[in-house]
Amino acid sequence: MKVLFAVILVTVVAQVPSCGGIFSGGDETIIGYVEEKYVAPDFQGSPAKPWIVVNGKDYMVPWEFYRKVDVGDIVKHERGIWSIVKKYTP
Repeated sequence: MKVLFAVILVTVVAQVPSCGGIFSGGDETIIGYVEEKYVAPDFQGSPAKPWIVVNGKDYMVPWEFYRKVDVGDIVKHERGIWSIVKKYTP
């Protein structure tokens, strides 16, 4: 019975994606246009957090970065740091 429980536990844990850190993105490099930005809670009862949408995915970002970035900017996330590659110019 203990062996069966261990196998089930390992199977379930293997399917859970890793968080990668406090700000979404983990170790992967992300480069793309900011499609949208908004403020929303990350889970029920928490204070509002800043979010941006890049390449169709939502990412929680630091407030300092959120205040600088605009929709249309090209941004990069690498090694846990968000940066603006190019500002949008209409």
